Amino acid sequence: MKSDGLLLVEDSESTAMLYETWLGPLGERITIANTGSRALAWLERHTPSVILLDMHLPDMEGMDILRLVRQRELSCEVIVITADTSHLLASRAVHEGAQDFLVKPVDAERLRVSVSNALRTHKLEHLASDLAAQMGAAPPAGFCGSS
Repeated sequence: MKSDGLLLVEDSESTAMLYETWLGPLGERITIANTGSRALAWLERHTPSVILLDMHLPDMEGMDILRLVRQRELSCEVIVITADTSHLLASRAVHEGAQDFLVKPVDAERLRVSVSNALRTHKLEHLASDLAAQMGAAPPAGFCGSS
């Protein structure tokens, strides 16, 4: 299972640097994209374990990126981070496949716990798929992360 670490999609440079510092102890490589188009270009060549996704970017909405990630069936977890406190947005994001929805300002420990959980889910999904392949069975649909 090869992963290209974490992709942080955040247009605020200071916020991105703060999250990068907070997530450093997890030991994952972190790539920062400050626009949606840069994130999509990076995703053409890489597959991260986890995407941390701001919903409101200068050139597009994060929800569009989330939909594209799911349409392409990329094997990664998505955590939405936004200042928008709308329950409707949170519901839509989870319905579209986000594992978690965090509201800014985010607490450092809450961010680390969410990313750690997403990394664990990602690993378990790959283990389940690998085991199913070894047994000649189809991978369990929706094993983790969907309801």
